[in-house]
Amino acid sequence: MEPYCCRESLKTLRPECFIYDLSAVVMHHGKGFGSGHYTAYCYNSEGGFWVHCNDSKLSMCTMDEVCKAQAYILFYTQRVTENGHSKLLPPELLSGSLPPNEEADTAEILS
Repeated sequence: MEPYCCRESLKTLRPECFIYDLSAVVMHHGKGFGSGHYTAYCYNSEGGFWVHCNDSKLSMCTMDEVCKAQAYILFYTQRVTENGHSKLLPPELLSGSLPPNEEADTAEILS
């Protein structure tokens, strides 16, 4: 990726800024994209475990199951640095302040 990155940015970023962890795996079950069914494995970072999500059914699973899945889409989360923040996030995101309507939406999602 380095040839496609801003040279000035590369001087200030450390290698640990580019470490990502797998956070979700989406699978498509069926013969074509016009039909079939989607399921996902999602990592719960607070609990440290994987969950298989299939419509309204959630079940805990092992990392081995996740690794054996035939992935359709993979999602990654940037690993945070020692101070708890990513070096790539803009300062306004590090302040922890969201507009009031976004705070409410986030709280609803997490509850």
